[in-house]
Amino acid sequence: MQPWYVIAGTDSFKIHTDFPFLNGNEHMLLDVFYSTDTSFSGSLQLQFYKFNSDGDSFLVLNKKNDKLLFKAGLNKTRLDLAKSDSNTYYVPEFYEILKRTNAIAPGSYSVLMTITKNGKKLQNIYLHQVDSNLTAGSPVRSD
Repeated sequence: MQPWYVIAGTDSFKIHTDFPFLNGNEHMLLDVFYSTDTSFSGSLQLQFYKFNSDGDSFLVLNKKNDKLLFKAGLNKTRLDLAKSDSNTYYVPEFYEILKRTNAIAPGSYSVLMTITKNGKKLQNIYLHQVDSNLTAGSPVRSD
């Protein structure tokens, strides 16, 4: 079986994202970086899951962009997570922590990225660990 990017007509495809951030208007944004040898149109869905201490996880952020042009070369697209539509979801507490601390809550996250073109899917999963911004002696820390 051929890899997805060969079926999609590209020689290679790489994609990565960091964490959401706020702009000057406190709108939550997310930069997605990618490289591809060939331009193509497709959809992109990003899902951030936060792991609980019991090993279970829950969805804190979901964004789907049905019509995205992936341009050839090394590129970046910025997703607006502040839009209130059926393709954007986030847990309100996730946004509030980001707004108050300028960082997402400490913990372990799984980021699932799904790119779809002509019914073919490519999925990447990244694991991120976010450390606390608090000093070791802070009375707010629980560890």
